[in-house]
Amino acid sequence: MDNILQKGSKVNPVDDYRARSVSKIIFSLDDYGDLFSDFDPRYYSKKAISDDFLTELRRSIKSKRFEAVELKLVLEDSKRDRKDEAAIKKRLRAFCQALFNGEGRCQ
Repeated sequence: MDNILQKGSKVNPVDDYRARSVSKIIFSLDDYGDLFSDFDPRYYSKKAISDDFLTELRRSIKSKRFEAVELKLVLEDSKRDRKDEAAIKKRLRAFCQALFNGEGRCQ
């Protein structure tokens, strides 16, 4: 979100706070497999999250102060599958909630 201020313009303090409290991260994927372990044969809804993906995610948010993380995954349109994406989104949300809510275990 770009905040371009011109002389005399005002910023809503609530919007300014929200803009600072969300860490936006964008990853470009070759395919959905980039998110998951190569050694786990299960479907995306149960598959183990890739250590490489987790390392990059941690590196991306390590030094930032934030209230929330907005993760955007970019994939070539010809490789997208909406049904798989629904399962992947659900899996990643569950994983991140467990991670950030202090359950301290990887699913």
